[in-house]
Amino acid sequence: MKKISSLALIALPLLLTACGGGSNNGGGSTEDIYAEGAAMTNEQLLEKAKEESGNFVAYGTSSRISNAVTNFIAKYPTLGLTETTAKGSKLNDSQIYTLLSSEYSAKNNSQGASFVLLQDSATLANYRSYSNMLVNYVSNTFKTGVAEDDLVPLVHQYCDKLFIWNNTAGESAPAFTNVWQLTEDAFKGKIFFKSPVSEQVNMNFLITLTSPSWIAKMESAYKAYFKTDYVKSEAYESASHEWIAKFLGNADITSYTSDTKIAGGVSSPTNSDKAGLFVLSKLRDKSVADENLTVGAWTEQGITPFAGFMYALYAQITSAAPRPYTAMLFTNYLMSEEGFAPWGEEIGAYSGNQTIAADAADKKTLAQYKDMLVVEDGEYINTVKTTVTDWITQLIA
Repeated sequence: MKKISSLALIALPLLLTACGGGSNNGGGSTEDIYAEGAAMTNEQLLEKAKEESGNFVAYGTSSRISNAVTNFIAKYPTLGLTETTAKGSKLNDSQIYTLLSSEYSAKNNSQGASFVLLQDSATLANYRSYSNMLVNYVSNTFKTGVAEDDLVPLVHQYCDKLFIWNNTAGESAPAFTNVWQLTEDAFKGKIFFKSPVSEQVNMNFLITLTSPSWIAKMESAYKAYFKTDYVKSEAYESASHEWIAKFLGNADITSYTSDTKIAGGVSSPTNSDKAGLFVLSKLRDKSVADENLTVGAWTEQGITPFAGFMYALYAQITSAAPRPYTAMLFTNYLMSEEGFAPWGEEIGAYSGNQTIAADAADKKTLAQYKDMLVVEDGEYINTVKTTVTDWITQLIA
């Protein structure tokens, strides 16, 4: 059996005793409603949604969920929703699951969330396995544009964190073409990375790196850089474990508390010898001098065996949704080019619907990034999460 994360253990007892959660006002069983909705057109869903009452509430780990809800009610004025009765709220995963646990068990969930946008694939996998709180809805209106592996759970978008360095020193810039270079003394204190203890997706990246397939890639990269085969020692469980320990030993994880601050710091002319691993979309922030930055994934040589990492945001409907048809219509909207606009208007966000192109300023496609980045693997993470997390936490301490 898969190990359940500490977060899941806190909330799941509430869910498992809830006997199916709150009711919706869409009529019929939950399974019937979403099976029916998946085959409906947007016009048919709209007619059903107009029969629903109460607020439409969406939670998301992205601040743009608020913009998306505002745009949605403007597109469908006949729903009768306003900015008072339809709201999108940015919360972290822990806050979302805490609220959903309460709403799922409530006798009256008329003010609860109907839709959620979640990250952290490992925690989501636990909730999907051990509770009935979330529904994975996939409509015929967008299904053909989504890769098979991204349908369950439904990927709304991918985000990437890439190795990026200051280029103002010209040939002396802290450029690198192999991640093992980051374990050398020359990079001590010169690579910024938000602490994985406070940033779950950063922790998930490091855990995914310990999977068998990535260990093999790290061994090959070691040989390419050091010109000798990797030899396992008693100090480290694998090549990936050794890289993680030495990378974290060199990384500065305390100077900046957010990816925005890291991006701004790395781009400063005073940091001409610095690099970072942070969200690509931060290049568009007003505090960042993006002309001073080079994205490793965009260079001709690239970085062996990975140029950063990628994680997904997943679209789920709550099984206790007070407005299930509205939630389905909203999901269809988010999976369209118009609905993705709050995210798609800048680099670093890639729709799960592959018919929607990435921002023109981006130099790579989603498919290309998947080949050159460590893609978060929630199923694997849950098999080793406690052990590896404890080890990484001790390294940092």
